[in-house]
Amino acid sequence: ALLPSGEGGRPVVSPDGAWVLLSTGTVISVARVDGSEPRALLKFERVPTYSEWEWVPEPEWNDDGSVRVAIALPWTVGEPVTYQLWRLEPASGQNEMLGEVQASWLHTPLWSPDGTRLAFAAAGGGLALADAAGQDPRLVAEGDDVVPLAWSPEGTRLAFVQSGQYCVVDDQAGAEPVCLAPTFYSDARWLDEDTLVMVASVGEDQPGLVAAELPGGTTTELWSAPV
Repeated sequence: ALLPSGEGGRPVVSPDGAWVLLSTGTVISVARVDGSEPRALLKFERVPTYSEWEWVPEPEWNDDGSVRVAIALPWTVGEPVTYQLWRLEPASGQNEMLGEVQASWLHTPLWSPDGTRLAFAAAGGGLALADAAGQDPRLVAEGDDVVPLAWSPEGTRLAFVQSGQYCVVDDQAGAEPVCLAPTFYSDARWLDEDTLVMVASVGEDQPGLVAAELPGGTTTELWSAPV
């Protein structure tokens, strides 16, 4: 078993299918997919959420077998959240902290698919893009209510939520965000580099699946729940 009975976690299988990362609120571990050879990679303090849910990190495998992960530090409501940016080496156990960023809340920063860029909700407001270590940030969208959601498969675009709207911005200097549809709850998935599917609000208290084609932002309603 990967976890004791009754305990939850977030598993992420390695690209070669041989290993699985397991995250809980206090530790990131690695084991064989059959549960053998378990060991802890990184331990950290539990982060208060001042609510019923538990914050759990979202590690990602790199192509070379290393792992990238952002770890939130304990914080106080009304203050920025500090995220430590780590590179973990499961093979050697030699971990490296790359840097830190200050975020506006417990919205975990998102690395691009190739691991070279980082998106996060900036502590001073807006959506920021930086290098992999959180350096040289630049704002690509303004506003206090901004949440990064998902990079496109090739990392040329970033989907995010801004003031209750799904929006997309190209990763180019000077690019302007394109807002697409109102959120029902914040969940969006890229089908390819130009197509984003969102759980959107299509009527009063009515969710639906909406597809957007970029760069123009044309939307099509795919499905809606009965009212």
